[in-house]
Amino acid sequence: MEILFWILGIVGTVIAYVVGEMIFNRPKIIISSSEGWKETKQVNTFVIRDHSTDTDSYTEKELKSRDYYNVYGIQIRNERFAFSGVNAKLTNVTIKLWDSDGSPLTDWYDGRLWGGRKNASNDPLFPRERVTNEKEIGEGQELDVVLAYNQENEQTFYKFTVETHLQNNFMIYKDLLKRKMPLYGVIRIHGHRITNNKIRFRINPSAEKNILEIKTMSEKEFPLAKEEIA
Repeated sequence: MEILFWILGIVGTVIAYVVGEMIFNRPKIIISSSEGWKETKQVNTFVIRDHSTDTDSYTEKELKSRDYYNVYGIQIRNERFAFSGVNAKLTNVTIKLWDSDGSPLTDWYDGRLWGGRKNASNDPLFPRERVTNEKEIGEGQELDVVLAYNQENEQTFYKFTVETHLQNNFMIYKDLLKRKMPLYGVIRIHGHRITNNKIRFRINPSAEKNILEIKTMSEKEFPLAKEEIA
């Protein structure tokens, strides 16, 4: 009998450990709000000009334009558990878009993770160098996925990728969202032990025409089948 209790004790410990690992030692990424966000950013573009004299040569950076852009995205959060929580280690996000008829508008592409909407000095949206999407979110903390942008008061919209900030001139034609809206999209979140890794959303112009509205959707609301977004 003692041996039986000993075996049951070991089995119970193993089960408790497995359940704990499954429930409490896995980050749970959720959306902070069903509504997407919009930020207006000033973006300066420059022209590099070479100058030379009889005795010297030098380059000069001249301001080409100072424009304002609307930037759009979705905020995600590493959910805090009642008893404990773990940091979420994200490696990257990939995004795919479909048009209103359900035809693919893009292949899966690398989206931009951004931690600077509340503290842009630590994580600027337009840094000078390439960015890494490897980020860590503590329990209860938030992070943004940047999805799209347009020049203020313009009715053309563009997807925002991990390389958008590297372009000298915005409004990159290959990133133009040129299909009839609404558009539908899926964000796949990749990282260590991330289980709920898909966010479904819809993109549609607002009544103001030059502003995008982004809303997340449940699996039931989303018009595409699981097989189409796998």
